[in-house]
Amino acid sequence: MAPPSSSRGNQHGGKKPYNNEGKKPYERKSYNRDDKKPYSRKPYDAKANKYINHRETKLREIQHNLTQRARLRKHYFKDLKEMGEAIPEKSTRYNEDSNGENSKGDYRDRKAQAQQTYKERMLITKQRKAERHQAREQERIEKVKNIERREKERESNKERFSQRTGRGQPLMGPRIEGLLEKIKRDE
Repeated sequence: MAPPSSSRGNQHGGKKPYNNEGKKPYERKSYNRDDKKPYSRKPYDAKANKYINHRETKLREIQHNLTQRARLRKHYFKDLKEMGEAIPEKSTRYNEDSNGENSKGDYRDRKAQAQQTYKERMLITKQRKAERHQAREQERIEKVKNIERREKERESNKERFSQRTGRGQPLMGPRIEGLLEKIKRDE
């Protein structure tokens, strides 16, 4: 049976000769300048593609973290003030005298103290290294002793388990004794 014919006839195989806009398919669209988007002269936006410029994104991330931290501190101190708590003062770089003035003597004292603390720190690190070295040496000695003990046990077990009857069958007595010893050791 033949397909039903369209109202326009069957000259185009049932297809419409025109597109939805009513134009012929081979007609060119006329160029309209208003349809085109204008060229953007803005500088490249690194936010749009963070994988292109790593340096700028890292810088932006660091700045964001710093401002976030500063904002958090500000709100924290503000809340402390509202609650009536004591607000900690900003730490000063130099120690102050009771008069509130810095002195050169303090600088020398701090320098000597820093050298002492360095010497003390070096002494402490040397002590820790020595303790670690002794502990490692002790572990090594224990490992060697355990290895020697196991080797002796293997030799004695080998001698016991290698005993045979006159016909070449292994003796079961020593094997059963070895199993009993293992059970006693595990308990």
